[in-house]
Amino acid sequence: MVNITVNNQFGDCQPATLSLTNISDDITLSSICILIDNQFKCLKNEYTDERDPCEKFVLYSGNKALDNQCQLREYNPVGLPEITFYLYERSYLTVTVRVVKHVECCGLFCSPLLSNIFAQKYSFKLLDQETVLELKHNVLQKLGSYVNNRGDCLTLEDLRLVNKKAVVEDNLMVLRDLNNGKDAALLLLVPMGYRSRPVVRAAPAPAPVEEEEVAKATQPAERTPTPRCVAPVPEPEETESKQEE
Repeated sequence: MVNITVNNQFGDCQPATLSLTNISDDITLSSICILIDNQFKCLKNEYTDERDPCEKFVLYSGNKALDNQCQLREYNPVGLPEITFYLYERSYLTVTVRVVKHVECCGLFCSPLLSNIFAQKYSFKLLDQETVLELKHNVLQKLGSYVNNRGDCLTLEDLRLVNKKAVVEDNLMVLRDLNNGKDAALLLLVPMGYRSRPVVRAAPAPAPVEEEEVAKATQPAERTPTPRCVAPVPEPEETESKQEE
């Protein structure tokens, strides 16, 4: 059994903490959300939010959002008797990232004109409590084919996000702080030496040969007899009888 302390950041943040005692390890996070919703109904007289608990709540452990379908033991592998979660409202933001190549010189970032004209754009729908680091992981998955002349792939350290002409240095900043809780448009600076690696298409597999065709191919060919020319046999001549009657 586990005792759970929930730091409440949902709505008006009242009450500040919730306590769930004697919780089984095999309970799912969705069931914990239901228990939290029931506590709100008991503690807050004016609580009228009838949305599904799994749709309005999201639980965090540190900077990691918890999956409602997982069991509690997956987030408590060492079997701690007491754990702490953070409760937030489940809200999503759309973050648009424009990828531009750049050259860094004396602390300044310069981008060629063509790189700005033909910049690629990617949109991500993420929880507003996700961090900039999680956004970079999503961007890196999209740019997995980018390599430099030495064949090295892009890394998180190569990615520089720019928000309102300022480089975002804090990877633990939550996304809702980028644009006051609204959708955000960011610039992603990629070093000039990287380019998208062309996709090598595999040759089409040969069509499978049916068993009957294989059997025919392996059987020896039947030899047909060569016709021979046969001379005709002369018919016997009829001889008249020389006997006298």
